[in-house]
Amino acid sequence: MASIDKSRRNLHVTIKKLADATMRARLHALYDHCIIEWRSDIQVLDDKDNASDITCNRDNLLELAELRGLPEIVSPLESFEAECTDAGRLIAEDDEGTLKNLQQR
Repeated sequence: MASIDKSRRNLHVTIKKLADATMRARLHALYDHCIIEWRSDIQVLDDKDNASDITCNRDNLLELAELRGLPEIVSPLESFEAECTDAGRLIAEDDEGTLKNLQQR
């Protein structure tokens, strides 16, 4: 029974790692293909504990998105991804309709 529990825990950890990796890959793809620039008023501390504006780049946005408790970053990206996916489906459906019309001629 203990080995089954251990296997379940290992499976749960593996699934969590895969889910995190998948989310990270999706965010990377969204950033690389859709985000031109971004701005933030987030302050960060440098090595001397001086506050300065966060550098608005890919790595920092993705790092912020991976932090728990910051849904204001991930939620809009997920909504945008869903809209892109829906738009892609509509385009594919239109293309299929156009292809059928051309084949009937």
